[in-house]
Amino acid sequence: MLAVWVCRGIGENTWSEPTKVVGPPIDPPANSGRLFTVGVGEATLTTSGTLYVVVLFFDAATEAFDLDIVRIPVRR
Repeated sequence: MLAVWVCRGIGENTWSEPTKVVGPPIDPPANSGRLFTVGVGEATLTTSGTLYVVVLFFDAATEAFDLDIVRIPVRR
């Protein structure tokens, strides 16, 4: 599944369980008539600590695709 996940360092060699930040649902809704995520591009982290991701959406009602850029501030 194409998605962006995050883990937090909780020790020198220990990480938290991954949490999905953005990505498609496990079971996409069939003919639900709502917008849902179908794909996620490669993430880019800026020097200021902001993560940018291109996300592909599908609108089941219109059968149209759309792209958006997601901006995720990264906590340090």
